[in-house]
Amino acid sequence: MKTLILIPVLCLAAVAQAIPTRGDYFWAAKAGEVTQEMGRYARLALEHSHDPAVLAHARRIDSESRVDYQRLANLAETREMPMATGPTGAQQQEYNAMALLSGAQFDRAYWKKQQDSATALNMCRNQALARSHDEALSQAVRGLEIEAAGR
Repeated sequence: MKTLILIPVLCLAAVAQAIPTRGDYFWAAKAGEVTQEMGRYARLALEHSHDPAVLAHARRIDSESRVDYQRLANLAETREMPMATGPTGAQQQEYNAMALLSGAQFDRAYWKKQQDSATALNMCRNQALARSHDEALSQAVRGLEIEAAGR
């Protein structure tokens, strides 16, 4: 009799583990936020920098971030996953402060910001891959390997 009760309980536990929860999407949503932010700073660099290395990097990141964010936004739509729709107040203040910089000072701040963001994005990607039970989510975040800014 105990075996008959145990089998349905084990089946329910297996099904519960296979069904993604909102927590499975937390890191993917954070990756979307970071990706969106990286693109914003890349577009800012395209307006403010004259350094060829910064401009080349910014063009690449702008393009990659748009594709990556769209991939995550599509997943968010199908999975009813919350995604950031814009910067927080603190993020906007940081962005505004960087927009006031110019020349080498701007370029140094850009490299630092993109390096920090790339590190955060890779951490979000790794956490999403490690924690998710959703294969579509895993596929969406698997390609988010933006290298750290090189300076």
